[in-house]
Amino acid sequence: MELNAIKTYTSGVLISPYPKLVIMVVTLFSTFAFISIIGALILLVPMAFYIINQTINYSLKHIDIDFLRNTITFNSVNFWGVQQKEIVNASDLSFTYRKRDVRRMPHTRNECCIYSNNKTYAELLPGTEGWEDEQVRLICTDLQQLNLKRQIDKYSDREVYL
Repeated sequence: MELNAIKTYTSGVLISPYPKLVIMVVTLFSTFAFISIIGALILLVPMAFYIINQTINYSLKHIDIDFLRNTITFNSVNFWGVQQKEIVNASDLSFTYRKRDVRRMPHTRNECCIYSNNKTYAELLPGTEGWEDEQVRLICTDLQQLNLKRQIDKYSDREVYL
């Protein structure tokens, strides 16, 4: 056995070449980065749902009633300006014109709903999407002149008569 040999014994603890302050700063930075990424995801997910919702949903901008061809054209636009035009034969449609309670409003408004057997084409409610009460009433009178079927609930006090 050699007398100059050095024997080294270490505990199970790793000895870091970096001081404790550097390790603490790196740990805090990585924790902050992780929390920031989670926070960004929490904000981005609702924003992504909002953008998808605005892209899918179309808002009705104007209605063209053609008395000669007996058709109604519904022109809708989504958030990005993409237009959608739907031409429907008037004989396939029916409509209602009645009072409707609006949430957060102290009074009722007259709503016109234009629909067929399988689809609702328009729900015109004054104060939403730029529709006014007089416009909705005029559209309903034009629909009556076009001989659209009007669904009336005889025993309801919500019906508005033209």
